[in-house]
Formats: sequence, C-alpha cells, structure tokens
Amino acid sequence: MAGVHTAWLLVEAGSEAEARLMVPPAIRNTASLVKITKFTPEQIRGLASKGKV
Repeated sequence: MAGVHTAWLLVEAGSEAEARLMVPPAIRNTASLVKITKFTPEQIRGLASKGKV
C-alpha cells in the first residue's frame, strides 16, 4: 500500500505516558502525541483583547 497512512485519536489522559499506553503496542514507540489545550470563550476573548490571537 503506497502513500502515507495516518490515524488520529482524541483521548483524555493524565500524562503523556498514560496517553501513550492507549496506542496499540505495535506502533506505540513510533507514535506522535500532540497535546491539545481547550480554551473557554472567556479565555479566548482575554487573549484577543491583549492582541495574542
């Protein structure tokens, strides 16, 4: 199979190590983990008022 094959999974985990354990063992060591930060509307407005968005 040619090409790049990518899967994305959103999980809630207490740490990077905990999140990595949710990845199947066959690809666990090569998987890329990306932390996503959730902002409230108030936080976004606050950042926007400071010119940070």
